[in-house]
Amino acid sequence: MAMLRDDEFARAVDSDGDTAFMLVAAMGGDALFDEALKHHPDIEHADHGGCTALWFAASKAKPARLLRLLALGASPDTRDKSGVTALSTTIMAGQLENEKVLLENHVSIEAPNGSGMTPLAMAVAGRYYGSARLLLQHGAKTTTPFGIKPLLKLAESNGDAQMIALLKEYGAP
Repeated sequence: MAMLRDDEFARAVDSDGDTAFMLVAAMGGDALFDEALKHHPDIEHADHGGCTALWFAASKAKPARLLRLLALGASPDTRDKSGVTALSTTIMAGQLENEKVLLENHVSIEAPNGSGMTPLAMAVAGRYYGSARLLLQHGAKTTTPFGIKPLLKLAESNGDAQMIALLKEYGAP
């Protein structure tokens, strides 16, 4: 990377629209990330699927990387073209610490993904207990339905006693 000039680094895009910075933000070490920042990358650049550096980093990077991207101006509410949010990505990847970072940095906790599922609905349907608890602790609504089914009914239809108890603990009707 040090061999590229700033303008070359900024224009370096692969066939999917991913920039070198996006890949470094998600998977590179701290020294490489610091070097990439010297090239003044577009923090909000989205690839052909609508994914940004923060979106990729949400499922792969350490929480400190997310905090740095947010401090640099990355939007916590980034979503890909199919509507999958960065918060949804942390849930599916089991990245509770990254989920916590996004929640503490004003991510939209009720923003549905492209399928209409709120983060809590996704956690209930996928049996992501840690995520469900974290979302509830940060104020996620237990009354938001998934489709025509209330979240408690969804957990009941799955026979998920642990999720039922968790939802009831937070006042699910």
